[in-house]
Amino acid sequence: MKKITFLMFICTLLWLPLSTVQAESVENTAIHTISVQGNSSLTATPDQADISIGITTTAATANIAAQENAVIANDIQTNLAALGIAKDKIHTKNYTFYPTYNNNTTTDHANEITGYTADNTVSVTLDDIAMLSNVIDSSIKSGANKVNSINFTMKNPKDMQQKALQTAIKDAREKADSIAKALGKHVTNVVSVSENNSYIESRNFASFSLRKSDGLSTPIEPDEIHINSTVQVQFIMD
Repeated sequence: MKKITFLMFICTLLWLPLSTVQAESVENTAIHTISVQGNSSLTATPDQADISIGITTTAATANIAAQENAVIANDIQTNLAALGIAKDKIHTKNYTFYPTYNNNTTTDHANEITGYTADNTVSVTLDDIAMLSNVIDSSIKSGANKVNSINFTMKNPKDMQQKALQTAIKDAREKADSIAKALGKHVTNVVSVSENNSYIESRNFASFSLRKSDGLSTPIEPDEIHINSTVQVQFIMD
């Protein structure tokens, strides 16, 4: 019994320094990481515009309302083609047709059909933004009475999107270096990278009504668009 107790005591003495070495080894090999978010917002000049042109006609009969609308839509497309705009850049985006009612509830004819309205939306994509004013003026002369929207964007945004990502990653690295420096450490490697959000913030004009002018051109000046990117990066510090 004394021999067994003595052996256990010896084993305990031998195990203690070993466990201390193992603990120190685990502590020395622990990986210290830092996770930061990188952001970027680049500006670019738009080189493409999408314009949505509205045509609204109202008449006493459904047939007349539809015919008048069709005449205007055809005139718009013919005149746009004369400006050099390709046929595949002009599309019918939306078409609705509905009756109009007498909303005067104080008469015996309340809610009776008083006519019909046709709403037609023609979408035009312009690869030359300088043509925008001519398109609007031509559409007015043809009988269009509303611009539903004008959206300025880029034909080939891929290069700018990649540049925005690279800038966001650079921003993340600079943040990580600043934090590591404050902690008396330095960044040595990357654990993971994830793209949180990347998008193009295009410029839009809200809808506005059109009317035939006295020959003056409609001035439309596009603003710069923004390409935004956000990444999450986890770095190793030493």
